[in-house]
Amino acid sequence: MGIALKSASKKVQTATLCTSPSADGASPYNCGCSAAKTNLHNLGADSLDLAIALLEVGGSLTADYTLGDGKTGDSANFSIFKYNWFLIRTACTQFAGQQESDWNNGAVLNTDNGAAILCLRQQLAHYGDPWWGAQRDGSEGLSDSSATITQYKNGAQAIQNYLDQGHLTDDMAAYVEVPAI
Repeated sequence: MGIALKSASKKVQTATLCTSPSADGASPYNCGCSAAKTNLHNLGADSLDLAIALLEVGGSLTADYTLGDGKTGDSANFSIFKYNWFLIRTACTQFAGQQESDWNNGAVLNTDNGAAILCLRQQLAHYGDPWWGAQRDGSEGLSDSSATITQYKNGAQAIQNYLDQGHLTDDMAAYVEVPAI
């Protein structure tokens, strides 16, 4: 059964679901992405990192989108994780001290997955659980625990659970419907 997949990034891709969704809502599909997943894993990505990337850019696992995802300033998104410039400049040592107006500097994360993984880890360590809100809504999201933020976090964790069942480097991925904001 072919369906259109809409992720948090509003990007649409087509995939073939292999089974019915799991109890947590993850729908497995063949992404043909074993090489990309293996490469990211070899760069240090764990199942949560891959889950966030799959939720944001789908099975392509590439940052092949308009610079900043069509946004500027602190709202601009970068890397396969599509985290925003606010998170990058406030939590990633590579960008420490940079201003909102320096947002174009985040473009390097679209082509350097090793740096992108390190930056994601630094963000998660710096912000902890409020990171999920900031990932979706920048600085305003740090205090947001709305249902939309919870759905996003639960979606990433459902994909992570699927990956942890022996799918870390194979051609299989999982999709979860998360409302775009």
